[in-house]
Amino acid sequence: RTLGIKRRVRLLKSALVEVPMVIGYLRPVILLPIGALLNLSAQELEAILAHELAHLRRHDHVINVFQIVVETLMFYHPAVWWISRCVREEREHCCDDLVLRLCGDRKTYVRALVSLEEARGLSQLAFAATGGSLICRVRRLLGNPGNTRPPSAAECFGVTLVAVGCVLIGLGAWRYHLPEVCQARALVKLNFMSLRTGEGPNGKPEPYLPQTECVVIRSPAVLGPVLSSFDLKRSRSGGLWDLTEKVKARPVPDTTVIEIEATDSDPNEAARLANAVANSYRSYRAAQRRQSLASDLDSLEKRFAEQEGKIRKASDEVDRLRLQVDVSDPAIAPAVYYDNPPPVLLSAETLRRIEALRIETQADYLKQKTLLTRLENMGPAELPETLQAAGCADSQLANNVEMLGIVEQKLVSLRQEYGPEHPEMLKIKAQEKDLKDRILERTEGILRGLQAKLEATREGILSLSNAVLEAQRVDVQKSTRNQRYLEAVRDLQELQRFRSILEAKISLERNETGLPGEPVEILAEASPPAAVLAPDRRRAAGLFVSGCGLVLIGCLAIRLGGTSEPSVSE
Repeated sequence: RTLGIKRRVRLLKSALVEVPMVIGYLRPVILLPIGALLNLSAQELEAILAHELAHLRRHDHVINVFQIVVETLMFYHPAVWWISRCVREEREHCCDDLVLRLCGDRKTYVRALVSLEEARGLSQLAFAATGGSLICRVRRLLGNPGNTRPPSAAECFGVTLVAVGCVLIGLGAWRYHLPEVCQARALVKLNFMSLRTGEGPNGKPEPYLPQTECVVIRSPAVLGPVLSSFDLKRSRSGGLWDLTEKVKARPVPDTTVIEIEATDSDPNEAARLANAVANSYRSYRAAQRRQSLASDLDSLEKRFAEQEGKIRKASDEVDRLRLQVDVSDPAIAPAVYYDNPPPVLLSAETLRRIEALRIETQADYLKQKTLLTRLENMGPAELPETLQAAGCADSQLANNVEMLGIVEQKLVSLRQEYGPEHPEMLKIKAQEKDLKDRILERTEGILRGLQAKLEATREGILSLSNAVLEAQRVDVQKSTRNQRYLEAVRDLQELQRFRSILEAKISLERNETGLPGEPVEILAEASPPAAVLAPDRRRAAGLFVSGCGLVLIGCLAIRLGGTSEPSVSE
């Protein structure tokens, strides 16, 4: 009655159990060993029974089922077992507190627990008065947690300081014993026009040109000539790997400048290596530029010689046709021919192209007509989305549809919040109606525009067909005996124009070959560094001393935290 248990609890004697326990889930009972009646006094037995009744009062027999299910499903997770153990320990502590509140005699309850110490080792499905760590429970009941007390804040702080200090000591010692490294830098500038690369947007160089050139600098083509002048240990690729590790290239952001870094234990050797790589890269790019210009010039000159031969043959053909057709009017000379051309005779190729254009236009007309027919058969609700999906993009229509969606979402939220007759609802409805009217008006305008475009396409098809028929008729009428001559004159002039282009290109290449500009310019040569890049022994010593100080402070904090509470004898 004191614990507030309303149902009747059965107490049974059993020779199969060694300690009192609660067993069962639906109708739990308390099993009491026969020996407990002989070894325990009445007050001790009452305290043990109060502990078991406290489990029933807290419904621990039901909660334990769920705990076992979780342990079974998550058997592989160590954190689950740790949490489960903590839950069982706290469960026993709660029951112990209920017993103390009910009985009030700590010593009697502790003597009962100690007398049942030998009866441990029960199944996890039962709740016994000896559940959990007995020594911890006894110390807790007597007010002396002993070694089970949680670490104090000072101890946690001290352990953290010791750990950080050890890390700093190790880091300082490692950095102190690193080999000395010096770093020298040389700056080179790229002339992307001399490099014969394409321009990017706004006349700037290609965006990835500096990154590409950094890879070229560390390639065997540039580093190979540097190997012979440096005493490098022979490793992969005959020392090339070791040289690649010593040389780094990095582009300066938003410029065409590349920074070449060379590292070595000797500062003079580092500067010499950086300058050697910069000079080798400049020589490599200059040789490539000369080779490229020479190759392009040879190719253009060969093309020009071939063009001269074609022009001579075309000129001989024009003279032969002039004599053959007996053309005596100089008005159809090449210079006058292009300024005031005679009636053009359509060739078969031209007619085929015009006919293909007419067929394509007619197919486009049929496609537009089908699209317009289907759009006219659609309702106003689905017409805007269909227009956008069909490729009839219209920014005003898209904006109106987007605004209508927003207004409809706002209308739904306001309808739930205010009701249909609220002024804000009426205002939003007016906006919705106005947007729908705009969308309807815009879709009708688009349909009218498609109709007009369809009519224009149809007229264009008719006009193109008529033009082809007229051209064919004029072709037949104006085909004269000088047609072949005119075609020969036209071909000759085309060849002469192309020869003029080749001459201009050859002149440009020759001028570029004689220009003094270099594709790579050395802005700043590397000089021996005044300071060692690594290791920074002052910083390493500072890390070591700081780590030692943190370790000492942490040990002092642990010692003070461990002695801050007065010890209570067991």
